[in-house]
Amino acid sequence: IPDELADQNCATMGVEKLLQELNSILGTAYTLETPSLRDILEACIKKELEFGTAYGHLRPRWLLDFTKFESYMTGYEADDTAAREKALQGDHIINPRLPPRRRQMWAVSHSWMAPPQRQYVWTAVNARQWSVPIPDDVSLAQIRIELLNLGAEYVWLDVLCLRQNGRDADEEALRAAEWTLDVPTIGHVYHQGANQPVICYYSGLGRPFTVEAGVLAGERHWMNRAWTLQENREQSIVAGITNASPPFPPDEFEGDTEVARFARLLSNLPYEHPTNIFIALQAMQKRASVNPVDKIAGLAYVLQCNPLPVYKTTETDEDAWARLIECLPARYRGDILFQYPECGDGRLNWAPSWTQVLENTLPKGGGVYIAQDVTYAREHTQYRYRGYVIRGSALKGFEGALDPSPGNSKRTGQLAIQPAMPQSNGLSFDMVALHKTPIPDGQYTLISGRGMGHLEYWVVAKDKVALLEGVLLVEKVSVLRASSPTVERAIGESHLGEDMDIVLR
Repeated sequence: IPDELADQNCATMGVEKLLQELNSILGTAYTLETPSLRDILEACIKKELEFGTAYGHLRPRWLLDFTKFESYMTGYEADDTAAREKALQGDHIINPRLPPRRRQMWAVSHSWMAPPQRQYVWTAVNARQWSVPIPDDVSLAQIRIELLNLGAEYVWLDVLCLRQNGRDADEEALRAAEWTLDVPTIGHVYHQGANQPVICYYSGLGRPFTVEAGVLAGERHWMNRAWTLQENREQSIVAGITNASPPFPPDEFEGDTEVARFARLLSNLPYEHPTNIFIALQAMQKRASVNPVDKIAGLAYVLQCNPLPVYKTTETDEDAWARLIECLPARYRGDILFQYPECGDGRLNWAPSWTQVLENTLPKGGGVYIAQDVTYAREHTQYRYRGYVIRGSALKGFEGALDPSPGNSKRTGQLAIQPAMPQSNGLSFDMVALHKTPIPDGQYTLISGRGMGHLEYWVVAKDKVALLEGVLLVEKVSVLRASSPTVERAIGESHLGEDMDIVLR
């Protein structure tokens, strides 16, 4: 439909003109005598809807029974309100797959231009509830035409569907309230099903697709924004293609052109549900965001948090990170416990602070799935792990720095275990550290998985106190790995440890 028609107020059109236009566009021949149709059109006029809004509501059910339309709309609104009320429980969203407030079929992914390159337009598309920020060299009409040409009929576009900055305090309060729930659940918009179409504007909303020299280094590029990580899909549709755009994907994928480099970067991005948490953390490390907490909030959907933490722009990034860890799947907490090589310098000893995540070299987690679960007991605000524990273990050989020789990526040392019986000979095993964190020679408690086949990864810890029989409170020092499957098997066959419940500080 033309923009001029879409912007017309139904109240100025009248019921007959409104029906005439709808019949013309949708190829029908309804009359005002069609049961319930007059009431529906008069409701659009009473609400002073723009024609485009009325068309969007009516089109999906235009060929169905109009007598059920009012109950359908009333029921939908009531169900949507109830679902949102039930989804919020304190600081958590217990339904991560909550559909968006303003329904859609396709989703648009883009990065915002820098403020000097934006314009703010008022449009009937969002009932002029807020000004819409778009690049200063495009128009909503151009964007709409391209989306139609790509095959989209209904789309979710953040600048139109997610409430933006308000004109007064009341509108700002409404925006903040909606964002508490709407921002964390945006990820689901892009992953509603295996065939969910996602249209990507890699060079800015509505702008021609280009990959010019140096553009990939800009913090405003799609590749470098925090929120676009959760919007990535393997079957994304590239938008903005013009005669001047480079072929994409490029013919020479391994070439040294900017577009080939972009294609490789894109192919290496994690999709939904990475095998290891460090894949996602590494992808987020160098990305940019307006609010520091956005980099943390942008990880929640990628990492399958359930519940999702609510969105708070007023909290510190360390508080946001602590809430994210609470909501992580247990196996991702296991990745942190068994692979991050340092003790945390924030509120948790066993996990890094957010500052450490951003500034330190993270473990190479690609393809690693260690299957160790760290649970969170919310009622006690405790992190717990049940694993195989060897106490009184002597470590030697990990005090020094990593040998900087080319190709060297590990240090080898010894784990010595003295059996409880004094007359028995001690046992020694080769262990490796794939990191540069020094571990002073000394006595430690070592913690691993339970049972044969789960003794490759080890946490080096110090006992703090025995809380109960069979329960330890420990303080993490670092991590190690068995040097080979043979060593892993020998440790298990020695039967020098026991299964214990661990409380992590």
